[in-house]
Amino acid sequence: GIRAIACGNNGIPVLQAMNSDIELYILELSSYQLENMSSFASMGSVLLNVGIDHVDRYRDMQEYLTVKQKVYADSRVSVYPINADDEITYGEGIEGYHADSGVQKIKFRVSDGRITRNGEHYCDTVELSLVGIHNYLNICAALALVDALSLSTQDMLSALGSFVGLPHRMEIVCHDAWGRAWINDSTSTNVHALRAALASQLKPVCLIAGGKGKGEDYQQVFSDFSHIIGKLILFGEDAHLMESQSGRIDDRLVVNTLAEAVEHVGNFNGDILFSPACASFDQYQDYMARGDDFRIHARQVTSC
Repeated sequence: GIRAIACGNNGIPVLQAMNSDIELYILELSSYQLENMSSFASMGSVLLNVGIDHVDRYRDMQEYLTVKQKVYADSRVSVYPINADDEITYGEGIEGYHADSGVQKIKFRVSDGRITRNGEHYCDTVELSLVGIHNYLNICAALALVDALSLSTQDMLSALGSFVGLPHRMEIVCHDAWGRAWINDSTSTNVHALRAALASQLKPVCLIAGGKGKGEDYQQVFSDFSHIIGKLILFGEDAHLMESQSGRIDDRLVVNTLAEAVEHVGNFNGDILFSPACASFDQYQDYMARGDDFRIHARQVTSC
């Protein structure tokens, strides 16, 4: 019942989105945009769990995090990720999100297949269309952010039950004749995103990754998920660097382009996950163009 629009870093520029009919603007802001922001009085703001990124731009993780935290400036409601001890943390062990308005504090958590609000049952995760702990935590963040709007719980549950995600974010392009899912996660531009994608998989996948790296170390994520990465196909500028850090993954291949990567999936017995863990700028204008290209080639190969 609210006329809202999502804009900013997710594809629609803020000024282009401005319209007198819009009642609520939802802005996604990158650290690049926040760097030069001198004032930002929002109705509510949230900084999601932060992983190492843009190491080619910031001195260290703390500088990167400090820039990100500018999103809280003059916000009426600030939403923070919390761990089991209710400590604010942007590292490992996030269990939920804490909304603080200065008057009221609300906590949404994920545990044992359910989401709770201040310890009370809110919904079961099986009621949600999205799957994976990272999605459940994002849902907690969203619920904490809009809690002050006093929206109908039933309306929100209905929305969460029908929301299947956004393009290029663990988007299922199709299921082929062998029942394999082709998953487009082109928005994955760093190791943190790749880790979340792999953690959501329950059985071995063929992982297609690569592009223009950001100076990150891939060795740990490949080691942690070697049991999930049944086949690894790498392409792009930093493909050979990533291959040198792939450790115990025996079935691996380096190619030049995404089209070649898709062609070399072959008869792999499992889902195909395209989660690059790199920027797209070596071969594409942006991650959206890269994701569109994956869709095209995946459908050509599978005829689905």
